[in-house]
Amino acid sequence: MIIKFHQGLTIERWAGLSRDKQILNIFSELTRSLHGVEKKDKDRAKESIERCLELIDMTIETTPATQFFSFVKELLRLREMLADTYCGSCENGSEIKSLLKELSDLNETTHNLELQIS
Repeated sequence: MIIKFHQGLTIERWAGLSRDKQILNIFSELTRSLHGVEKKDKDRAKESIERCLELIDMTIETTPATQFFSFVKELLRLREMLADTYCGSCENGSEIKSLLKELSDLNETTHNLELQIS
């Protein structure tokens, strides 16, 4: 896998992070996209989505499908919805908020954090 947006990150280093930290990193990028939408900065929103897609791809690549089939399936579903948002106008913050909620529910720890999605 070619890492385009996270130059200092290797696939091995990403694989060494806990699933919680991986999800929180993806959540952080998605939050940046929401801020871009709210500030009417479509370029910033799209760039954040690109970085988010890269992190999702790295997570999928480093998660053994045989162990975590349902997790990978949900990540792929989230990725598809995110790609649809990217291909759309990137002007609707409610789509991104919905994706943030989906992402936080993927893992018990991140779900229990009760992350504020405003």
